[in-house]
Amino acid sequence: MAWSGGMDDDGRHTGMMSHARLREASDEALLRALRGAARGDASNREIQTAIEVVCADAREQGIAAEQLLIILKERWRELPEAQRLLRRDADETRARLITTCIDAYYATNRRK
Repeated sequence: MAWSGGMDDDGRHTGMMSHARLREASDEALLRALRGAARGDASNREIQTAIEVVCADAREQGIAAEQLLIILKERWRELPEAQRLLRRDADETRARLITTCIDAYYATNRRK
């Protein structure tokens, strides 16, 4: 796992891991799920389904759960919809997405 970048003042990574990239379709599914969650217009099932697809693809590509969570958090920070949320709402929504992602990633792992 090779990092391009360092840490910012808040201890967050400033760059992406060089080999942790989602396929375009998975990245689009992740963005749809994140946007829907941020706007509050996607059902829990829609979000769950999209994240399950992303997790299955990540596992197929050999992307570790930790790497996938970094991707999710970076994509979340980039979304204008997430930036418009009140801090508490944004934190709660992001935490729910992270939990959903962890659960889906390891559920996919158990099925193999």
